[in-house]
Amino acid sequence: MTINILSTGFNMGNDLAVLVTYAAMLVDGNQLTNLLSIGSKTSRTGPNPPAPAIVGGLDTHGVFEGVQRIVCTIS
Repeated sequence: MTINILSTGFNMGNDLAVLVTYAAMLVDGNQLTNLLSIGSKTSRTGPNPPAPAIVGGLDTHGVFEGVQRIVCTIS
């Protein structure tokens, strides 16, 4: 279902939609129940897996983002 939504709504090719869905499932999905919330964390996706796994849903921030800094040393 998610792949069809991405393909139609965002005009993605099937291969890219599968990749994005797979990445979202790995990062924010519940691998124990094979469920992914399109919103925030919910009990309907099943029990939480053991740490350090995070089951937060697609609205979880700070999972893909990284910190980039430009450091300039002036002597």
